[in-house]
Amino acid sequence: MRRSDVIKPGMKFHRLTVLHKTDWLYVAPRGEARHKWVCMCDCGNRREVHGSGLLSGQTKSCGCWNDEILRLRSLSQISYSRLYRIWAAMWERCRNKKGRAWHRYGGRGIAVCDEWKQFAGFRRDMGAAYKPGLSLDRIDVNGGYAQSNCRWADVRTQANNKKNTPIVTFCGKTQALAYWADELDMDRDLLYRRLVKRGWSVERTMTEAPSASCIRPKAMRGHQRLGQIGSE
Repeated sequence: MRRSDVIKPGMKFHRLTVLHKTDWLYVAPRGEARHKWVCMCDCGNRREVHGSGLLSGQTKSCGCWNDEILRLRSLSQISYSRLYRIWAAMWERCRNKKGRAWHRYGGRGIAVCDEWKQFAGFRRDMGAAYKPGLSLDRIDVNGGYAQSNCRWADVRTQANNKKNTPIVTFCGKTQALAYWADELDMDRDLLYRRLVKRGWSVERTMTEAPSASCIRPKAMRGHQRLGQIGSE
């Protein structure tokens, strides 16, 4: 009995479910006439495949499996490259005395832990949690770069975790000024001007209604540049 004779309708091979044989024959490499098998892929496509491909595991899908593998490999390469650039930039900030950011990092004692002095250690500790669009953020802005003090954060989280971001306590709750702006549905720059530039009290800053000329459409507030006070 030929190996292909063990294939029956309804059997599943990886992503392919066997429906039936083709009505036509083809000539195999050894000269014998054989049928192909019509299969339904998990993605919804139909494909005619050789029985030997199903039994050997070489044919896994209608083609979508290979497409996904290529896509994942591409994403992996992109993520690896981006991760390496983040690691290199971290090192640059902390050890290059001629770098533009030295005075805000290495110059004020921000150091890289021993485990992260090699890229392999950094990738081991932080690589699995990385997603495109995130950047490396230190939880304690006065602490160094180490797994216990670092996380992946979006732009907003980064902006509200800078050493000179106003942290305001109001009604028993403490949070960054930008979060108060969202919670009170007020413009962050207005609150900053009141509190920092004009020297208003916290209560007056948070409770006094803005004048009509200071009110900005709500749709515009999400586009305000965060962290205008300065960057770490």
